[in-house]
Amino acid sequence: MNKIVSLLPEKLKKDKKLLVIMFLGILAIILLLLSEITGGREEKRDADVRTEIKQVDIESYSEDIEKRLTELISSIDGAGRTRVMVTIKCGAEQVYAENVEIENEVEGANGIETEIKSKREGEYIILNTGSGESGMLLKVLQPEIKGVAVVCEGADFAKVRKDVTEAVSAVLGISSARISVTKMVTEN
Repeated sequence: MNKIVSLLPEKLKKDKKLLVIMFLGILAIILLLLSEITGGREEKRDADVRTEIKQVDIESYSEDIEKRLTELISSIDGAGRTRVMVTIKCGAEQVYAENVEIENEVEGANGIETEIKSKREGEYIILNTGSGESGMLLKVLQPEIKGVAVVCEGADFAKVRKDVTEAVSAVLGISSARISVTKMVTEN
């Protein structure tokens, strides 16, 4: 090994092609090391951007529902001018594919089953993509709606309150207990 190292400077002086190849090899190694160091920072930035996007998605989701409900309720006979506020319990939920093994074990004495034990093991299915690895997404569940507040001019009439509550309940699939309908202040 020492012999090779001592002959290397001599060879490099004689053969310029070998010098260029060695220089390019060292440069490639340095670039690979630098890309590994900066790659971690980019992944962190990507994660921050994804978090921001999810937050914006939740806000735009609730704003879209509010806008559509306002249009719907305003068209109900007697409702008049309307304002709607929707509160969201949590963000969208993503469901990923997984391989699951379930093992049931029956215990008993004298031919009588007394207890059934169930053991579940699973692992997510991972896909290799050009940008890295990710889970196999099956579906995205929309955010759960916590409640709806409706303020409209015609809310002092029981029929209007009932119609508005039924419409919101039917559209969003939530119980009427989570819907509040109140009269709007009239401006003079």
